[in-house]
Amino acid sequence: MTERILVVEDHAGTLDLLTKLLQKEGFDVIRAANGEDALLTLKNELPDLVLLDIVLTGMDGFDVCRTIKGDPVYRNIPVIMCTAKDTLPDRLKGAEFGADDYITKPFNNCDLVSRIRLHLRLRSMDEQLLMTVHQLQLTRKARQEQAEALERGQKDTINALMAAVEAKDPCISKHARNVAEICRAVAVRMGFDKRSLTNLNYASLLHDIGKIGVPTEVLAKENRLEKEELEIIRRHPEISAEIIRPISFLRRVIPIIRHHHENVDGSGYPDGLKGDGIPLEARVLAVADAYDAMTSDRPYREAVSRERAITLIAERAGTQFDADIVNIFAEVMRENATAEEVAPSMS
Repeated sequence: MTERILVVEDHAGTLDLLTKLLQKEGFDVIRAANGEDALLTLKNELPDLVLLDIVLTGMDGFDVCRTIKGDPVYRNIPVIMCTAKDTLPDRLKGAEFGADDYITKPFNNCDLVSRIRLHLRLRSMDEQLLMTVHQLQLTRKARQEQAEALERGQKDTINALMAAVEAKDPCISKHARNVAEICRAVAVRMGFDKRSLTNLNYASLLHDIGKIGVPTEVLAKENRLEKEELEIIRRHPEISAEIIRPISFLRRVIPIIRHHHENVDGSGYPDGLKGDGIPLEARVLAVADAYDAMTSDRPYREAVSRERAITLIAERAGTQFDADIVNIFAEVMRENATAEEVAPSMS
């Protein structure tokens, strides 16, 4: 595409000379003999570059340049001042008003043409850069929207699973939300990264979903469970893991859910893991799970106090629970004056 140059020059001979020179170099030339015509032509023709004399009839070149550069529609069009005024104040004034270059008369034809081509290339590069930035912004926005849609879908899946559990036993759902809040408070103190926090949150909310397969009469039994009933209850981590296995984004939390009843001394279930062999998130979940169970009423016993629950968990540090996690958990719980500050739904 032929580039268009607006030449603004009130001397007819110079205007003709510049027109012939630029046309010979392959440019399309638009002409204006004064500042007012130049601005009108600018709006109608939208040139790629303006070659501007300073001394004009009526509005001078400085005012024309200032008008062009002050308009957001035209400010990116390069303006080269081509004038006989060769004083430092004139050059500084041109720069102040936004001129991209300043050439004095008499000029060298090759120098003039090379400067014009340079500024046209710079403008083209600027436009390409702006287009690239705009495309990157669109891409970023699209990816952000995709991520948000994915996150909404994941939350909807979690909520649907939680609703299924709640239909079975509302207490399970309430317990899961309490445990999730406690886990988050402890994990944040431990310095978990965002992905680990998300994994732990999902696992906390779904760790007991396997109880959906436990008979209601077993869950609600007020007396001590028989051996066979206890075995049914103890299968819920495995059942929970199997329920979420088909859901791709939840597969990464399967080890957390499956092993949240393992004990650090190896006496837990279902696989008898011990120490660091138990996923870190599962060890955090185990403490939070036990605490909320202790401080909640059950059909077969009444809840214990917050302080008593913390003490009982501390007594089992190093055997049932990870001792380091217990210490952090106790700090977090005691630093909060009320249970609501850690788990708003606990009260």
